[in-house]
Amino acid sequence: MRHFHYINRKNGIQKLGGILILTGVIVVTIPFFVDVETAFSKVLLVSGVPLTLGLLIISTYG
Repeated sequence: MRHFHYINRKNGIQKLGGILILTGVIVVTIPFFVDVETAFSKVLLVSGVPLTLGLLIISTYG
């Protein structure tokens, strides 16, 4: 193993993907700790979009 190929995580778009994933995880876990009056399907939709976009962004630059 002469050369180690590492991923440069300083790329801004990869940070955006990580932030989107973190946002989606936070949004999906908040209803378990705080009483919210919105339907759980809306929570899944609002958290699913950033999760999907974040995973898509990180996987394209992997």
